[in-house]
Amino acid sequence: GPFTQFVNVAPGVDLDVDVRWPDTGSPPAAGWPALFIAHPGGGDKNTFAAVAEDFADEGYVTLTYTNRPSEERSPAAFANDAVAIKAWLLADFETEASVVVPTDTNAFGMMGTSLGGYTTWSSVLLSGAFAAAVPYHFAYHNFVDYVESQGSIERVSGSQIAPGLPGE
Repeated sequence: GPFTQFVNVAPGVDLDVDVRWPDTGSPPAAGWPALFIAHPGGGDKNTFAAVAEDFADEGYVTLTYTNRPSEERSPAAFANDAVAIKAWLLADFETEASVVVPTDTNAFGMMGTSLGGYTTWSSVLLSGAFAAAVPYHFAYHNFVDYVESQGSIERVSGSQIAPGLPGE
């Protein structure tokens, strides 16, 4: 791999997707687990290409994609995009790529950093389509601007958070 494809996730929105898969050994009985890797702001599907390759070498189907344009981003849009890409992977990928890549429908995870962490939280919490989430270096401004304002968690001021953070 990777196999590259534009995947339609909403009317007029096609996302650039790369899929990698294990190229040696036999898949587990239920198929290989899948891992979506979300890029940070300013990145694209290539930001974590080497990480995706490493995970594919370890027995995962990996998927990286370039997010929609910034003016169209919201928690609901991120969740919709991830669900649409997962549906494409399960229903159409093998035919379009002309390969057989058994994927465990119950073993989908997602990870990402900064905006990718926000994308991960949005996709996992709003869709229920993923079994595991690993957001890291989650951007605080995304937390304040989106998650907090949507009322899904209690408001916590910076002064309450600061004592728990390292450094000045």
